[in-house]
Amino acid sequence: FEVEDIRDHRYRSDGEIEYLVKWSGYSERENEYITADMFSTPLPIKKYWEKVKQNNELQKKRKADVVKQHTNHDNASREVRHKRKAGTPQSTKSRQTRRTHI
Repeated sequence: FEVEDIRDHRYRSDGEIEYLVKWSGYSERENEYITADMFSTPLPIKKYWEKVKQNNELQKKRKADVVKQHTNHDNASREVRHKRKAGTPQSTKSRQTRRTHI
């Protein structure tokens, strides 16, 4: 059998890693978990861990971008609130006092 791709991994109760293998020429239903010693070459495992590392780095970058966006938004909101407190009117319309006649 030829390994097309490793889809996932899991840890057995003894701590050994099993890899979910997609076999070339077979459907996804035929995927199965196997241990590293069952591979004829370590190359698919190496490629899998490189892919996992790239995905983790991409997720970290996305999270950092989201945090940065929220921080920039919060800072802009604080700046607007600060300006208003410093005397900048919220509206340019003049306010008139209504008089009531009895």
